[in-house]
Amino acid sequence: MVDTERYRCPVCKASFRGANLCPRCGATLDPILRIIAEASALRAKAAQLVQSGHFEEARQAAARAQRYDATETGKNLLLLIQWYLKNTAMDSQTTEI
Repeated sequence: MVDTERYRCPVCKASFRGANLCPRCGATLDPILRIIAEASALRAKAAQLVQSGHFEEARQAAARAQRYDATETGKNLLLLIQWYLKNTAMDSQTTEI
């Protein structure tokens, strides 16, 4: 579901209304909707990768999702993954000493 307050038509700035065409100017919104859907799929993939322990791949997927469509949820997911990677790297350095 697309947040109608957050996303606007790039031509006339009307809020999305859940359709592929802008209700005000008729511009096609398909490219934007595809980008939003791809970002959402990448966030879901990142979450699955975290659950399976593939944190570097998860970081890459979450970062790419944020580049496509920055969201608060995506930001939090990326921060969590980065925190984990940083702390496991620090733990492995401590263990090696």
